[in-house]
Amino acid sequence: MCITKPYDHYYNKNLIPIFIMNFSYYYDTRPTVPYLFISDLAQDKVELLFQQFIKEGVPPSKLMIAQYAANDGKKYEFLIRFPFDANGKKPDASKINTVIENWVSLLELRDIVKSKPKKTEDVSEIEKVQKELSELRSSNDDLNWSIQKLTAQLDNNAKSLNKRIDGLGQSINFLWTTTNELKTSIDPEQLERLKEEVEGYKEVKDATILALTVISNSSNENPNSTNGLTPNRIIEQPPRIIVIGTTEINRPEIEEIFKEKFVQHGFDEPKRDKDFELFVDTDYKKSGIWHNGFQRLTKGDFDYIIAGPVPHNVKNFKGQKESWKSYIKRVELKTLAFEDMKKAFTKSHLALTLDTIAQEYRYKQLNSNK
Repeated sequence: MCITKPYDHYYNKNLIPIFIMNFSYYYDTRPTVPYLFISDLAQDKVELLFQQFIKEGVPPSKLMIAQYAANDGKKYEFLIRFPFDANGKKPDASKINTVIENWVSLLELRDIVKSKPKKTEDVSEIEKVQKELSELRSSNDDLNWSIQKLTAQLDNNAKSLNKRIDGLGQSINFLWTTTNELKTSIDPEQLERLKEEVEGYKEVKDATILALTVISNSSNENPNSTNGLTPNRIIEQPPRIIVIGTTEINRPEIEEIFKEKFVQHGFDEPKRDKDFELFVDTDYKKSGIWHNGFQRLTKGDFDYIIAGPVPHNVKNFKGQKESWKSYIKRVELKTLAFEDMKKAFTKSHLALTLDTIAQEYRYKQLNSNK
C-alpha cells in the first residue's frame, strides 16, 4: 500500500483528508467535532485500527456505523469517536495521521508474512519491527522536544545579539559625533604651529647627535681603528652605575650588555662591583635585594642609577608619588637617575639606557676638559 496525495480542493482550515490506495479517511479538525470517518475498509480492519489507536496512546471512545455525511459532504461507512482531554481538546490531526501511517506499515508487513509459509522466525521478525517502530516513535518525540528547545534558545540568542548590535551602533554614533566635535574644536593654525615645534625639536636632536659625532672624531686617539661601528676612544675610565629593580633577563646577560656597550662607546671593559653593581631579581617581592641596593646607593659614589620596578615600601620615599630623581635630590646625592617604574629590565631597554648614559657622560667629560 502507499499513501497518495490528497486533492488540492480539499485543503482548508477545517478539513485534512488523506487518501490511501484501498481506503480513505477524513478527520474533522473543527475543535468541537472529534470524529474520524473511514470508507472502503473491511470492518475487521477498522477494528484493528481502533486497537492501534489504543496501543499508541490515543484511545477512542466508540466505533460505530456512520449515519450521516462528514463535513466534506461525503458519506463514509464507519465512524470512530475520540474523547476530549481535561483541557477540552481533542487529539491533534498530526497524531491521528501518524498512528494510521504506522498501522498501514504493520498491515503491509502482515500481508507479506501471510504470503509465506509461517515460520517462528517470521513472527520474531514482526515483533522486532514493532519494537523498532516503537523506539523510533519515542526517539521522534525526543527529537521534537529538542528541536523546540533549540529553537527557543536560538530565539533568545538572536534577541541578545540584536541588543548588542544596537549598543554597538550607539557607540559608533557617539564616536563619530565626538570625532566631528574634536575636528571642529581644533584650530588649524594652532595645529600647524605644534607640528612646526615638533619638527624643530627633531632638528635640534639631529644636530646634537651630529655635533657629538664631530667632537668624537676630532678627539680621535686611535687613528688606526677601522671599525666604523665602534666610536673612537676618548675616556678610558667608564662611569660608575648601580642597577636596582625587577628584570626579565638574568645577571650574566646584563653583564654582557654592560661590556658590549662600554667598549662600543670607547671605555675600558667594565668590571662588576667596581664599575657597575647589580641589585636585580625577577621576583618583584624580594624586598631584601631592594633594601641592599638602597643602602648601597646612599653609601656609594655612583654617577648613575638605572632604576626599575621595586616595592614602594623599601625606598624610604616621602609619599607614594616620590620618584628616584626627587629622592636623590632630597638626600643630596650626585647620582643621576634613569628610571622606569612600570617596566622590568629587558635587553633592548637596558642597551638603550646605556647608550644614553654613555653619550651624556662623554659629553659632560668633554665640556669639563675645555
